[in-house]
Amino acid sequence: MNLGQIRTAARRKLDEPSPRLWSDDELIQYINQGYMYLWQILIDAGNRKSLKVDSTLGTTANTREVALPSDFNRVRLLEHLNGSIWYPCKFYERYDTLVTNSNYADVGSQLSYAYSIVGDDIILEPTPDETVLNNLRLTYFYQPDEMTDDSDVPSIEIIYHEILVSYCCVQAKEKEEMIAGGGADTGPFVATYSQQLQRFINNTQLPSQQRVYAQPFGDY
Repeated sequence: MNLGQIRTAARRKLDEPSPRLWSDDELIQYINQGYMYLWQILIDAGNRKSLKVDSTLGTTANTREVALPSDFNRVRLLEHLNGSIWYPCKFYERYDTLVTNSNYADVGSQLSYAYSIVGDDIILEPTPDETVLNNLRLTYFYQPDEMTDDSDVPSIEIIYHEILVSYCCVQAKEKEEMIAGGGADTGPFVATYSQQLQRFINNTQLPSQQRVYAQPFGDY
């Protein structure tokens, strides 16, 4: 479903075909909130759908900061090209008092950089001494843009689009409940959303996170 279809489905369940209590902008805001929440679950699960690979960056002489991509959410791997080989860079906490410019090699290597993430930048150790294009390769989990046009489609499997409908209805009913002083029937929407969300969480976990050994020992 696209954004327009999700909003229409939510209005159908809310029994409000045209805007009265909830404007279209409000429902779109609720839908996007649910979308970003589901996407964060994908990232937390290490789901490959939320992974971007091989985004190349460069170093600038006497500058430790390297700007992150605008859609960056979380780093997966940073590599440094030394000669013809890509070497992994090791993450460190920049404000850890045990790590300084003089001992960065304890967390990195002489063949690559150590790095930390501060705000919208990668901070390299040691400070690069030359400007080189495309000598850093970043693999990262990204954050999609919010949906604004009715034709926009969320980047999750279509079988989970109904969760966005349910999330939108829950948020809308909470507003109605506050206005009506407890007169809104929110319970059924919450129950449906909770079931759908749990199914989504279970299905997006990596296999290593949900091992089930039906018969760990013995003959098969």
